[in-house]
Amino acid sequence: MAKICFETGIDRLNWTVDTRIDDALEFILTNTGSRQGCLLALKSHYYAKSLLSWFKDGDLEQLRQHAYTSAKLYRLYTQRVCSEWQGAFCHFMALISDHEPLINWHSQFISPLYRVTGGKAVRNRVGCPEYHAFQAILALQGKWDLLGERAEYILANPPGKKMAKYQIDQEFYLALAKGDVPAMEQVLNNLTGPKAKVRNFDGALGLTEHLMSLFGFIYAKMAWRAGYQVQVDSPYLPMEWLPISPLVTYRDEYNFLADFDIFQPFTNEMAPYSPVSEVDKRVDITVGSSPFV
Repeated sequence: MAKICFETGIDRLNWTVDTRIDDALEFILTNTGSRQGCLLALKSHYYAKSLLSWFKDGDLEQLRQHAYTSAKLYRLYTQRVCSEWQGAFCHFMALISDHEPLINWHSQFISPLYRVTGGKAVRNRVGCPEYHAFQAILALQGKWDLLGERAEYILANPPGKKMAKYQIDQEFYLALAKGDVPAMEQVLNNLTGPKAKVRNFDGALGLTEHLMSLFGFIYAKMAWRAGYQVQVDSPYLPMEWLPISPLVTYRDEYNFLADFDIFQPFTNEMAPYSPVSEVDKRVDITVGSSPFV
């Protein structure tokens, strides 16, 4: 099992920020090279800058500003690949930014989760990662009844060994659905405590694993957004990030970001699943999303 090392975490962030992005930016501006690859490179650059702003400089405003840029670059990236896999970790930068339109958009990014295999939607199969990713969508939209029902179902019908370590997430979702603050805090303490390495040294978490609990933050932020001001005493969860405090002004680093409409609809077969700014025009994500379907 890997050992948590703050210096290693900072070194990784510095390396990511120091990676040349001039070529990536030039390719985007001239529409040459791999536009999608360049957008991902820029996204990672600002992701690392965001975390460095806090862990190196303690600057909450720059943490949020760079997170906004990273999240908006990811949003632009998804315009062409709106069916590509996304998990709960994809909400990280938007939630840090406290930029409500980006959080709103991410909370409706459901098109990757609506595949159907063997006659059943993958978001309803307990052994599929889409089941877990869809729980985050339900939580961000405040669909508490269905969130709790699905959490209870998967806890009573555990997935295979590969997905078993994510059951603790379902314990959190069930507690959130019930508004049970002590139970939420117990899960968060587990995710940010001495055994956190079981979950935080995992897959796409290379830039955070030595510094904080990415999932611990996402879930704690969900709780705060729902009105539950959970408290966790752990260096692995920066409590300063949890209050909802958007910046007065968010700066678009590039003209192509300033000109991009976050709620621009998809233009392919996923167009019906396009996130919208108006709540009453959203896709009803509760339809066909019971685990019994």
